[in-house]
Amino acid sequence: MSATGTGHVQKAVLQSFAANPDRRISVPELVIAAYGSEQSTKPQRQAVIRAADRLASTLGFQRRRISGQVFYVLPTTAMRLQREAFARLQGVTA
Repeated sequence: MSATGTGHVQKAVLQSFAANPDRRISVPELVIAAYGSEQSTKPQRQAVIRAADRLASTLGFQRRRISGQVFYVLPTTAMRLQREAFARLQGVTA
């Protein structure tokens, strides 16, 4: 949090976490929420990651790297997504 209060990036990240507790949220999604554009600069991505890391630890989200992309997810959601992926794999191999 900045010295003057919650900044617009932190507010956007917090709103994204609150609106999507049941799925993983990618950094590009958070950048769009914070800056309104798919085109982002490295400083914008870094600001989003800093804000997301701070809020994630407070709200119980975990930072995960999947196929080179960073996501934020609640542990219970991560377990559900993992079970679903294993079930799909078993269906394919059966």
